[in-house]
Amino acid sequence: MTTPPDIVFEDEVFDVALHPTESVIASGLITGELFIHTYTAEEVAVRGVVHEHEGAVRALAFSDDGSYLFSASSDCSLMCTNPATGEVVYRHTNAHKHGINALLVIEGTGLVATGDDEGVIKIWNLQDQTCFAEYHAHEDYIADMVAIPHKKMIFAAGGDGRLSVYNWAKKKHKVSDQLEDELLSIAIMKGTQKVAAGTQSGAIVLYSWGKWGDYTDRLLGHPQSVDAMVKVDENTLVTGSSDGILRVTTILPNKIKGVLGEHHAYPVERIHASKHDPLLASCSHDKRVKFWAIEAVESVVESGGDLGAGFVERAEQLADDDDDDDDDDDQEDEEEGDEEEVQVQTGDDGGDAAAPEQDVTTPPQQQRGGFFDAL
Repeated sequence: MTTPPDIVFEDEVFDVALHPTESVIASGLITGELFIHTYTAEEVAVRGVVHEHEGAVRALAFSDDGSYLFSASSDCSLMCTNPATGEVVYRHTNAHKHGINALLVIEGTGLVATGDDEGVIKIWNLQDQTCFAEYHAHEDYIADMVAIPHKKMIFAAGGDGRLSVYNWAKKKHKVSDQLEDELLSIAIMKGTQKVAAGTQSGAIVLYSWGKWGDYTDRLLGHPQSVDAMVKVDENTLVTGSSDGILRVTTILPNKIKGVLGEHHAYPVERIHASKHDPLLASCSHDKRVKFWAIEAVESVVESGGDLGAGFVERAEQLADDDDDDDDDDDQEDEEEGDEEEVQVQTGDDGGDAAAPEQDVTTPPQQQRGGFFDAL
């Protein structure tokens, strides 16, 4: 299958969302802009841009039928937009006391969950636009969330190294033991038998159903943090790592089957699957949104787990780059001695690192146009 071309932006993309019934993708930028594109195998085109968030758009999700697009920002706001017209349906300016980092539409329930930088999770009723539940199980940011709607349960991965499980019907929650490792991404696998969580160290830890205190198994092999993951089927995950590589991974047997692609060594922020097209979409610090065919994932799985020369070569290159950086740092330290001056480059999001400056061109099919220009 031919995939759509990359979408190239001038600024970093923090999240993407794929429309459930149309070939439409939304992208949230560090600038606070919310882009909506249509796509085909040949081109992508800007449907419009919404300029309503004052902080970075960190999380996005479409409603079940695609009629609404929800966005959450570092400015603490939660917003609902009509993706067809660009109209802001409603906005909670101070939905949280701290920046929102995670957003989840709970399918078939009319509920949305949000998680912030201080570990607070709120559940919102879309019918009356109010928060009806709130819990404080974490001591650090909420990195990712997933739900089992028919069980009325939300699972959250926290930067404090804890997994939390919340039942909004019973208003009860359980929290795992704390790992000396940040949990960054999460997926429910094996027909709810396993909950997989990606970590800062690169391990994927597996929790067994009902045994939330500690993980029961883990998968090793990612050389750097597992920042993002998406479930392809009950046995297969695609992971995104801070080394920029997307890998195809199976659960029980726990194995990295191979490489799907990469974002040129820039950390992968998020990966999402389309319900409308057989595609995945990922975004990264390289300021690009890339599309991946599900059949390519299946091909990697069927290959039998041979990572191939390309994977080995890429891994060796990353290792060499790290060694070179270390050597350069040591040399600079020796030359500068006690007069060393450290400069830290950050993005507009108060601590989100910005990608190095690079020449970025926008293809003609991505030029702005349409009804959103007036917004």
